[in-house]
Amino acid sequence: MYTRRNGLDESLGADQDRRGLERLQRLLASGQLILTGPTLGTVNTGLVIFKAPDEQAARRVMAEDPVVLGGYALEEVRPFRVSLLRGRD
Repeated sequence: MYTRRNGLDESLGADQDRRGLERLQRLLASGQLILTGPTLGTVNTGLVIFKAPDEQAARRVMAEDPVVLGGYALEEVRPFRVSLLRGRD
């Protein structure tokens, strides 16, 4: 999950946003990314769900994101397990 840092000029992060989206598109093409998108509300966050072999690998994926590297967002890694899935359960 990403949370935009407060007090930053949003226009300064446009290049990081573009590079971040391109990176997410590559993760999607490789099969690693499952879904991503912004949350809708007063706090600007984004949700990224992807496959990783372990927590360390997941943290590396998030830490290498251009938006995070540029200081425009803070990442948070939370392990997730599907309990119910339409079409599966």
